[in-house]
Amino acid sequence: MARFKRRMGFRNYRRMFIIATEGKETEPQYFQMFKTNLQTQYLNEVARREVLIRILETRKGDSSPKQVLDRAIGWVKKNPIKDDDEIWLVIDHDGRPEYLLDGLHTSCSNCGVHLAVSNPQFEYWLLLHFEDGKKIKNRDDCINRLRQHMPSYDKVNFNVDKLKPGIREAIRRAKEKDADQCSWPTCNGTTVYRLVEKIL
Repeated sequence: MARFKRRMGFRNYRRMFIIATEGKETEPQYFQMFKTNLQTQYLNEVARREVLIRILETRKGDSSPKQVLDRAIGWVKKNPIKDDDEIWLVIDHDGRPEYLLDGLHTSCSNCGVHLAVSNPQFEYWLLLHFEDGKKIKNRDDCINRLRQHMPSYDKVNFNVDKLKPGIREAIRRAKEKDADQCSWPTCNGTTVYRLVEKIL
């Protein structure tokens, strides 16, 4: 896949993050909170104004990792971005064969897209906001554990405010699990922290 040409535009921001998600509900809601004044907890007002976030939400029937990647590339081709801007693909491991993830990683690398993968799913990243996430066996186990901390958790609508106090701890816990700096976690883990840390 050919690397797309990055076009320079005259923008009054330092960096933009274009985030294409596999999930239709949870991921967009989570990253939406970074478009609010959350960053003022960590950055001064000038720095906050310099960061923009564009979330490319998944549409029905358009949710495979390749389709999400194609949508991200298509958006960038139509919209000027700067060299410091970053495009991120956020997907679940979801038991996918390694050769498929290898192919996706290669495609992302070839066109300058960063890949964030959670194993088994994005909710594992949410769980790390509360605890270390040990002994998670599957997707159901992950959701059930998350509901111990967020009893009313639902993919369609959940209270992101409960996650805000644990963001720094989630980054720390995810980093510890990612000691080998792998392309994606082969067991319980997530590389979403790499994106969130850059946003903050």
